Amino acid sequence: MHITTDHHSVDQAITSPTDALSALHALDGKNSTQLIASNDNGCLMIGGGNDELYIVTFVVEEDTAFFNLLADARAQDEQDIALVTGGQKGLFPARLCVDKATATEALLYYIEHAAMHPGLNWEQDV
Repeated sequence: MHITTDHHSVDQAITSPTDALSALHALDGKNSTQLIASNDNGCLMIGGGNDELYIVTFVVEEDTAFFNLLADARAQDEQDIALVTGGQKGLFPARLCVDKATATEALLYYIEHAAMHPGLNWEQDV
């Protein structure tokens, strides 16, 4: 499994959960704004980092389906939040902006199981 960050297009092999957490903690919303953990079955993309908020998307195989992780605390909030992901600033619905603990939980599960965390709230992007 590899994690790619957008900061100077670094591609690093992930050999432990510690490596994955280091890549997540490097996201700052300025110099490093997106990481992609991937394997043959798809990928988990995490973008943002500014204000400790993240957009987390699980992509199945060859872009067959996309699932966005929902922020339970802001599920009904209609406000948009500005985040930088993939080097581009964008406005995202608050319900899609998860905290660091939730992003960490999704990433660690993905690193171990190469799948979406079944205990988290995901919404298919149609």
